[in-house]
Amino acid sequence: MSAVHQNNRLVKALLDSGVDFNERGAYGTVLQATIYTGNQETMAMLLEKGADVNAHVGYQATPLQLAANFGRSEMVSTLLIKGADINARQGITGTALQEASHLGNWAMVKTLLANGVDINVRSLRGTALQAAAAGRSHGIFLMLLSKGALRTKGNRFGNFSRKSVEGILGS
Repeated sequence: MSAVHQNNRLVKALLDSGVDFNERGAYGTVLQATIYTGNQETMAMLLEKGADVNAHVGYQATPLQLAANFGRSEMVSTLLIKGADINARQGITGTALQEASHLGNWAMVKTLLANGVDINVRSLRGTALQAAAAGRSHGIFLMLLSKGALRTKGNRFGNFSRKSVEGILGS
């Protein structure tokens, strides 16, 4: 909870005392709670101590997915350097690329593409192309197509929302 309230001194004291910072709580792990707040200093302390960059609980997103969701570019870059799975598709938000595409976050989409994200990964939500269409992110939709996104891929269950894709293309 100290991470949520951005009390860096208390977080440091807890980390130094040997507290299990990878234990899951109401906000996921301490790292996930820190991403909610955007506290870079606490995130650096946690990563230095070996926080799990791919942790998730049930339908909660991984730290990378959360950082992409909140548009926290610096955190995304740091998590990728520390080994976060760029194609993780846990949780209900889909991959980090799907979330950034849906939200229309150009900078985040470009960062993820530059770091080798698989543009056609499917999740419960479909693909990044479908997420861009659903979010009415026309420019990102066209960019994903130009980078090789497949219009024929469905979600993890094979479903494909043609309406959203056709709507953005105007077909």
